[in-house]
Amino acid sequence: MSIETWIADRPEELTDLIVGQRWFGDKSRTRTGMRPSLMLEFAHDGNQYALLEAGFDFSESDPATYLVPILHRSDGQAVDALRDPSFLAWLAEGFAERRIIETDHAGGSRLVWSSGGELESPWWSRPPRMLEGEQSNTSVMYGREAILKLFRKLQPGVNPDSEIVSFLTDLHEFPHVPKFLGSISLGFDSERESIELAAVQGFVPNGGDSWRWLPDALRTGTSEDLTGLLTSIRLLGQRTGELHVALAASDGDPAFQPEVIDRAVVDAVEDRLGREVRVTASMLHRQGACSHAESESLASSLLGSVSHAESLLDTLQTRVHGDYHLGQVLRTGDDFVIIDFEGEPSRPMRERRQKSSPLKDVAGMLRSIDYAVATASHGDGVVDLGAWRDDAERAFLDGYLPVVRRDPKALVPREPDALAQALDVFMIEKALYEVRYELDNRPDWLDIPFGALRRIAAGD
Repeated sequence: MSIETWIADRPEELTDLIVGQRWFGDKSRTRTGMRPSLMLEFAHDGNQYALLEAGFDFSESDPATYLVPILHRSDGQAVDALRDPSFLAWLAEGFAERRIIETDHAGGSRLVWSSGGELESPWWSRPPRMLEGEQSNTSVMYGREAILKLFRKLQPGVNPDSEIVSFLTDLHEFPHVPKFLGSISLGFDSERESIELAAVQGFVPNGGDSWRWLPDALRTGTSEDLTGLLTSIRLLGQRTGELHVALAASDGDPAFQPEVIDRAVVDAVEDRLGREVRVTASMLHRQGACSHAESESLASSLLGSVSHAESLLDTLQTRVHGDYHLGQVLRTGDDFVIIDFEGEPSRPMRERRQKSSPLKDVAGMLRSIDYAVATASHGDGVVDLGAWRDDAERAFLDGYLPVVRRDPKALVPREPDALAQALDVFMIEKALYEVRYELDNRPDWLDIPFGALRRIAAGD
């Protein structure tokens, strides 16, 4: 039985194979149909494989399309090909061959393996190992030299993770991101935008991400250790500033060209956050987290802070990380490497590539540090971690601000009061999102972002 026949005869088996995977991000939505499309069927190393696009329709929202590589076994069963070493080797060898394959996709299309910078040794010949635990994509490590990330949820356009890492490594030699090594895309004969299927980056030896490092260090450190941690936080602020300066150096590339924040942008920010403040305050009261009077008082104070978004006027919006937190920063000895510029896979690619004030990233990291402090505070330590959090916020900004202010472009407001007001806007935006997330998913964690909103409302 061919794979095409198996798909036609046993669609329920294909559906079960897909929706049971960790990377299937629409488990909570009501499915109304699945539309499989055969992109490519081929034989390799004695096995039959296929690349499928699986489109899902839902009753309450937009459809979604997933990339599903299939190994069709001799017993008639089909399994995820990413667990098969021969398929993983075939994927990587395409970069050595600079492979182009005409596909069965409607309208005329081809799979294209494109190489970026190359390591001295041929990473594609190294033994592959699929990494476990990833939620939205599938990553494969080749030896200790390269990581291939297969993007499971497909959208037209270049993925911002490839776009930004390539921009930083090839054009600006920013050393604190992985090296971009190449990508696999589906291109079309028509004017349809290509779809990026996978990207490869150099492996960065590391001691884990900073979300694992910081809470552990806070939980076990002495008073002297905690003081020393502030030096690392200051360096993280410096690296973040260097990232933002590099992202603002467009070299004429319109995708990275900084844009001045004008009145229209400010008005849009104030309108959007005003709605979010009201909705979130209402949710807090409705779900019993606070009284009606407190929710009203909180909303009034936060709306006053949001109205200070005009402090952003005449500063720049640029490409930013967009989902910046401790989990996106690898600890490399005493330094840091920043990873995963993909953004939220559930959001449209256009939205994930939007420009913003760099303070969006600053707020994201400061909120992540607050979560790390709260996580560590569940231990029996005697050190006042609330005071350490305040010191860490200052240390991060002490590392960040001198870097971005040396750049002649106005990446952030130069006056201290205007900077504090602008940063509060993005801290509110992030904490509002966190409150809604915790109310829906982890009510026991609600006090962390709710406490942040209270501090901002009180002017602390």
